[in-house]
Amino acid sequence: MDEQEYVNEVLRTYAGSDDVFEKLCLGALGLAGETGEVVDMVKKVLYQGHALGAGRFEEELGDVLWYLMLVCSALGLSLERVMVANVVKLRRRYPFGFDSDDWYCCVCFDILFGVDVTSIIVDYGKYGHFRAVYHTDEWVQEKSCFFCGERFDQE
Repeated sequence: MDEQEYVNEVLRTYAGSDDVFEKLCLGALGLAGETGEVVDMVKKVLYQGHALGAGRFEEELGDVLWYLMLVCSALGLSLERVMVANVVKLRRRYPFGFDSDDWYCCVCFDILFGVDVTSIIVDYGKYGHFRAVYHTDEWVQEKSCFFCGERFDQE
């Protein structure tokens, strides 16, 4: 089955109106509900001794996919476009892959200043901390990470 065949099945079983807002509301509420069911299954496996069954997850993830594709369809987005946009965001945010020692700096810099982190790092250092930051049209060397304070002279 390809993406368009799946979207056709979603729309065939969608009982609401053709109103974009209605589709978005149902899709968002459905995503929250079905994702909650997946979370509940994980909780039962971890804390209540239930068996881990891929079949039940497959069923619930199918429901998550149904609501996701309803939202995508309402907005005129393909799943491929959403996947590509997500990869672009992740590569921008984590240019050298995710590392728990790096994420705070990269994410906070991006969120606080809206700057693509890959264009502002001069020397990523051992753990990807910022050694220099762009400030008022000149480069300012830092002796410690701009956000977490780790000193660079210890590397």
